[in-house]
Amino acid sequence: MSPRKLLFTLAFLGLGASVATAQPRDPRPFQRATQLAEDRWRQCFADEESPFRAGEPTAGEDDALDGVERVSRVRSDMVILDESRSGSGVEAVHRGTITAVARQQCAVMTARWGFWDGAHVWFVRLGWQGAPLDALIARALAPAYDPHDPAHAFSRAWLEQRCPGGADAPWPRDVNASEGSFFGPVAPSQPWWPGTPAHAAMVYWPRAAWSKLSAPWIHDPGYWSSDDDDDADPAPAGGELGVVVPGLAAPRATFRTRTHVIYESHLEGRNGGEAIALYDRAQRRHRWVVATRGCLQGTTVKWLGTWGDFVVGATTSRHGRYASDDGLLLIDARNGTAWITRYPEVIRDARAQAEHDDVRARLRAGEVTLRAGGATATVPLAAVSEAMGDATAAP
Repeated sequence: MSPRKLLFTLAFLGLGASVATAQPRDPRPFQRATQLAEDRWRQCFADEESPFRAGEPTAGEDDALDGVERVSRVRSDMVILDESRSGSGVEAVHRGTITAVARQQCAVMTARWGFWDGAHVWFVRLGWQGAPLDALIARALAPAYDPHDPAHAFSRAWLEQRCPGGADAPWPRDVNASEGSFFGPVAPSQPWWPGTPAHAAMVYWPRAAWSKLSAPWIHDPGYWSSDDDDDADPAPAGGELGVVVPGLAAPRATFRTRTHVIYESHLEGRNGGEAIALYDRAQRRHRWVVATRGCLQGTTVKWLGTWGDFVVGATTSRHGRYASDDGLLLIDARNGTAWITRYPEVIRDARAQAEHDDVRARLRAGEVTLRAGGATATVPLAAVSEAMGDATAAP
């Protein structure tokens, strides 16, 4: 794993601050790399003011962020400067700047990135000095989305979910689901890919790619800036807005039916989550379905059994801030979609009073019985058929 990807993973886990504090880096390599970047800038753009100050950060300090980490990489074809600042706690905001300077062409890429705890994606403001180079994006940021690459398929499934991530994301954002009703599909059916699911790559989605997606939240300008951003339009001159979706380890098989297998890969973060794929045993193919972060939260999923074409699961969050959005998860094996409902209010209240008590769930005769603390509730699964009918009839 490259230093930048390790840094991003640590920030996603909320560990950037502690690492920066406990293991301070020798500043001299970063200073030397910055001087190389400065020298190259003067060779190419002598009439332009340099953004580099040898050994100093290219992005302004932010007192609201606890940790500061600076990493440099010097290659034969480019110099890369990474700067990361990480907040702490469930309200954490993580942001930084990646600057890549080509050593054989006159091109400089500046990527200002940021995300918040539990968020789906890493938002990027990409700017250029000189001609844009795909190699700088791929090497310093992440490879651009390729619809023909199965390692990029999870990133599409994640971005097409209808709800954003984050501890304060409404559930669901675009509907008012009543008690006991189901919401879905969380994302459109995804393409099939041969074989069992493998690891997912870290992927950069340029505007030309993400602008074609149907998920409403990604087109909302409010998700492209935060309260302390000073840009009304965060797109830099001559650049673009992009997103980076983190990669995943190869998923593991967690539940089997006669016709399908559920695979899960763990999502990092304070509350974590599971990315879920469906494997068709007869056709020997798979597709990604949903992630338990956004529309439905859950560090883990307990699979209760099957009901018709559905695989039924119950989610549990390890962090109390997210637990109110735990619930039942139904995987429609026939269509490759996910349908969800939050736990009934009586169960949510009992969990809160018992300091985040686990939910005990049992599937029997088309109903899920839930118990938490001293409370009991029953959720009839037939309600999902009504929800699916409404979704089919929707324009």
